[in-house]
Amino acid sequence: MQELCFDTVYSDVNNIEGFRNEVQFIKDLGFDGKSCIHPKQVRIVHEIYTPSQKEIEKSIRNYKWSKKKLKLRVQELYLLMVKWLITQLL
Repeated sequence: MQELCFDTVYSDVNNIEGFRNEVQFIKDLGFDGKSCIHPKQVRIVHEIYTPSQKEIEKSIRNYKWSKKKLKLRVQELYLLMVKWLITQLL
């Protein structure tokens, strides 16, 4: 199970620019999200955390590359097991 890390609330609900800067900062630090205490903060969090089309495409490429590499690694392990079994039988 994956653990997520959310930043705490930004209590100055009238300082929209400060909130926007903090959300961007904590996203850059690697946080998974930002807690909100006012409805007008939600749109900003969604705006900053919604991935761009370019980020989505990059993630898809990385996923496909990882899947391909994993498949190759499994095949390599399978061949090593077969070779080992052959040496045990001979």
